[in-house]
Amino acid sequence: HSIMSPNLEAILLLGVVVAIRTVLGYFLDKELASHTPAETKD
Repeated sequence: HSIMSPNLEAILLLGVVVAIRTVLGYFLDKELASHTPAETKD
């Protein structure tokens, strides 16, 4: 096994990890934005 010549399984695993991180990051950002108070203008 080499970093320069990964097999298909390694590429698919990387793709799955990237997809999961993207989805989790999106929903986490959305969740945090919903809990952040809106700008208040005094």
